[in-house]
Amino acid sequence: IVTQLPASEVEHFLEKQKDQAAVRIQSWWRIKIAEKVYRRQKHQVKRTTSAIIIQRAYRAYIKQKRDSVELRRALPPYPEIKGQERELIQKEIAQYRELHSPACKSEEQLRLLHGDVQGLLEEFYSRRHLNSRREERQQSLLSQLDRDCKLLMSAPSLADSTPETIQTFSSGSLNVARMAQTAHREELRAIELPWWKRPLLDVETCEISL
Repeated sequence: IVTQLPASEVEHFLEKQKDQAAVRIQSWWRIKIAEKVYRRQKHQVKRTTSAIIIQRAYRAYIKQKRDSVELRRALPPYPEIKGQERELIQKEIAQYRELHSPACKSEEQLRLLHGDVQGLLEEFYSRRHLNSRREERQQSLLSQLDRDCKLLMSAPSLADSTPETIQTFSSGSLNVARMAQTAHREELRAIELPWWKRPLLDVETCEISL
C-alpha cells in the first residue's frame, strides 16, 4: 500500500496507522484490566455471600442451643427415685414379665414363627388376588347381562319392527349369539389387562355394579 501512495501522503498514512495501532493496544489493555477487576469483584462477592451464610447458620445454631438450655432450666427437676421406691418398681416389672412372658424365647423359635407368618401372608394375598379377579369377572358379566336385558326390554314388537331395529340385534355377517360371544371375550381380555389399559365403563354399568 505504501508503494502505491504518492510521497507527500506516506507520512500522513504512517501516522494514521500508528494512531490506529495505539488505539487497538489501549483498548485491548483496558479490556484486560476490566476483566481482572471483574474477577476480583466476583471472588469478593462469593466470599462475602459464603461468610454471610456461615454466620447465619452459626447464629441459628447458637440460638437453638441457648433456647434448649433455657427450656431445660425452666422445666422442673425430675424427682429422684429413692431406694424403697426403686425396689417396688423393680418388683412390679418382674411381676409383669412373669405374667406376660413371651411365647418364643429362643432365636430358633422366632425364626420358625417368622417363616409361618410369611407363608400365611403369601397364602392370604394369593387368595385375595384370585377373589378379586373372580369379582371383576362377575361384575363384567352382570353388566353385560344388564345391557342385553335393557336392549330386549326397549325393543319394539314384531309388528312395529323395522329393518333398523333388526339391525341392532343382528348384522349381515354375524348373528346375535356370535356378537355376544365376541363381546364376552373382549371383556374377559379387558379384565386381564392392567387397570390403566382397561376401557372405561359406562355410567349405567358402574351404577349397576355398585
